[in-house]
Amino acid sequence: MKEIGLIGFGRFGRLIAKFLCNDFSIKVYDKRINEADFDKWRLSHISKIKTNNVSLSTIEDISKLPILLLSVPISSIQSVVKKVNRYIFPNTLVVDFCSVKKYPLSIMEKELPKSVFILGTHPLFGPDSVDNSLKDKKIIVCPKRLPKELLDKTVSYLKGLGLKIIISTDDQHDKRTAYTLCMTQFIGRGLAKFHMKEAEFDTLTFNELLHIKNVVLNDTKQLFFDMQTYNPYAKDMRKKLLNDFSDVEKKLTRK
Repeated sequence: MKEIGLIGFGRFGRLIAKFLCNDFSIKVYDKRINEADFDKWRLSHISKIKTNNVSLSTIEDISKLPILLLSVPISSIQSVVKKVNRYIFPNTLVVDFCSVKKYPLSIMEKELPKSVFILGTHPLFGPDSVDNSLKDKKIIVCPKRLPKELLDKTVSYLKGLGLKIIISTDDQHDKRTAYTLCMTQFIGRGLAKFHMKEAEFDTLTFNELLHIKNVVLNDTKQLFFDMQTYNPYAKDMRKKLLNDFSDVEKKLTRK
């Protein structure tokens, strides 16, 4: 069974392990996870997945594996890549899962040896939208430094998991997600500050907004700030959105 390394074992890292451990032996490194926490996770999944194929390891050992998955915050990507760079072997495939693509891919291109393959991905799903199947879930794939044969093999494997593949450049990705993901996260955080909560006199659309708020709050504040900060198009999106809300308000207050 081929070994892969997984750096980062937060909510999304654990989701990755759940779906890949049937096909790979996974070695995990996360400075925040100790043996007791890891064993607790393993016990909670013992009847569902091959938890014996997932084990804790060191960043040095993990960085020497042929496939290296980076499930880390956007703001941590540079420090993690620099640590990995000390031990990494030629022809290693390094994959990130960041919700922003231009910044992390530029860091990996700059810091990693030219003999290392680089693939950017952005799964358009997470622990709150996935149960026991990835069928028809979308993942954006941004090839950066990758032979076509390896890209085709990777895409074929992802399709085998049931995923729908969207091939994109890193710039196209950030432009488009600024007006989808970043906008949704921004509105959701605003609704939380507005203290939006369940109401007796609710409507379908009200409950849909409430759902957006609740899902957004399941993500960390760090993820929210990172995606708004590192996506180069997010600031313009927020400015346009607030201006449009302001225009609507002005029309209501005109005499």
